[in-house]
Amino acid sequence: MKHVITTLAAAAALALSLPAQAVTVTGSATPGATTVGGTGFVTLTLDISEAFTPTSITFNLDWAGGLGLDTSKSTAFGLSWDALAGSGILNSDFTMITPGTNQLGVSVFAEAPALPGGAFAVKIAFTGLTAGTHAVNYSLDLGDPAGGADFSVLGSSSVTVSAVPEAHPAMMLAAGLGVLGLLARRRRA
Repeated sequence: MKHVITTLAAAAALALSLPAQAVTVTGSATPGATTVGGTGFVTLTLDISEAFTPTSITFNLDWAGGLGLDTSKSTAFGLSWDALAGSGILNSDFTMITPGTNQLGVSVFAEAPALPGGAFAVKIAFTGLTAGTHAVNYSLDLGDPAGGADFSVLGSSSVTVSAVPEAHPAMMLAAGLGVLGLLARRRRA
């Protein structure tokens, strides 16, 4: 009995000495919609349980060929991505890797910025190039400062691009009749 109590006490002490991962990071994505030539947004909503400074940040994004990424309209931390790159929030280790036309990678190692606790949005802007529903895949990895497993948010969303709508024939008929009515009224006056 004494041996069992000693073993349980040792196991409890070991469990308490292991670093706990108190911070939690979850995320979800809202799909976007636009027309050909227009801008649609995929919004990633991240929920961080408490403020922390990750040891690294890696964000990867890939999308279908019917979309074009617009970094000037994309936002994170309330800044456009273009402004974020030059703001000093990201240090000199900030890198953008574009191995293909439909991929983006952002990595920050060493002195990653502190992330606030709470919910915040990352809006990714896409220009519709061709009609259809186009997939968008993302992954965000935040290095755990306690040395545990990285916090990872993975997922997919889509942007639906519709062709530029044609005017409805009934609306065109009504507009034409309205113009004829105006002309007839003008002749009477």
